[in-house]
Amino acid sequence: MIRIDLDRLLFQLLCLYAFLVPFELVLEIFFGIDTIFKPYRVVCLVLIGLYSLRAIKQGGFSLSKDFREDSFLYLVFIYGILISFYNMIVVEFHLGKFYNKLFQNALYLAVFAIVKGLPMTREQLRKIQRYLLWGLVINGIYVLANRYTGITLNRQSGFFDNPNYLSLGLIYALGYLAINLKSVKFSDKVLYLILIPICLLAFLVAGSRTGALVMMVVLLLMLSFQSLRSILIGLVVLAVLSPVYLLVSDTNLSLRPTTVLEDRFQDLDIGDDPRFPIWEGVIRASMKTNFVGLGLGQFEARFPEFYREENNIVIYEMLAYGYYLSPHSDYLAVLVSFGIVGLVFFLLFFFFSIRKILSLFWRSTGDSLLRMQLIGIIALVIFGIAAENFVSGLYWLILTLSTKCAFEIDEAQEFGNTKVV
Repeated sequence: MIRIDLDRLLFQLLCLYAFLVPFELVLEIFFGIDTIFKPYRVVCLVLIGLYSLRAIKQGGFSLSKDFREDSFLYLVFIYGILISFYNMIVVEFHLGKFYNKLFQNALYLAVFAIVKGLPMTREQLRKIQRYLLWGLVINGIYVLANRYTGITLNRQSGFFDNPNYLSLGLIYALGYLAINLKSVKFSDKVLYLILIPICLLAFLVAGSRTGALVMMVVLLLMLSFQSLRSILIGLVVLAVLSPVYLLVSDTNLSLRPTTVLEDRFQDLDIGDDPRFPIWEGVIRASMKTNFVGLGLGQFEARFPEFYREENNIVIYEMLAYGYYLSPHSDYLAVLVSFGIVGLVFFLLFFFFSIRKILSLFWRSTGDSLLRMQLIGIIALVIFGIAAENFVSGLYWLILTLSTKCAFEIDEAQEFGNTKVV
């Protein structure tokens, strides 16, 4: 009889899941297959099944070390489902959008709970981060290949369905490479020094203005981790590489990656930007429910109801073609769907999670995992102000890895048989 080590299999699947998250549209791009069953979602379903089997064998689910902070996030969705059931009774309710949103959120929240419920060491969490890193790096290489072969000179999203997600992922990748550069062996240092400019150039091609703001904050945060000597060395390297980059890219200015982000800032027109009209519509929609919340998927379903009087060209085109726009903010997305109660729970989750990470960080001696967790959660908090990432698998994976409390080796009992160094 074949005996399956569920712990080992679960950990391997988590690594595969992290690697596949950045390949959201890979089937559509290469094979023309448009399906809700993305590769990482299939792995997610297998994870849920195996973790449920593990729980049955062990006699139930165990609470995670992070449950006190995470309970506020679970309350967001519990409230959201309850308010959805209430709205099914009192107003016209679109079940199709509800089921679609419920399916996506349930998958992401399930993986979140699975990772939180499994005892993992610091090295195991770093290993999952590395798998995510390689998925993001391949995305960056794909973007630059499209750019420099002339396939597209416009803003790109790689295998993501939104350039903002690519930008967020590359910020996370750059943070990982920079933070771990000093601690890896020489051959890996050389590799990291090659990957950093690849990720940086791909980030510029993504052309996210919100990402540029987050990048500046993350850079300042990373500088606070470094010694004066490391900062000076970095400035010298930058001073040497910048003229080389300009000299090479001057042969064809249209291929210079910086032009994408530069053009987006130069073309910035507050009157044409749909964010402010969208945010106003979100407030109108929230006021219509007395800030109780519309329920899962109902903002998208009722989009024309809240924006038919808007004269913004982007919103007008969406309405004309029967489409809709997202709230363009995680916090407003939570407000309009889950109400003021859900938003308060959401903010409390971030507040207590950041407080926990800071408490561990101040007691540590330069732990690279805690540095990455701090960068990850700060990036999500800021990025969420002007971009909706709540529906992104990448967002949820970074959120999970950034708030997961690592166990000590003896507590984890070497979960998944991964060697800890």
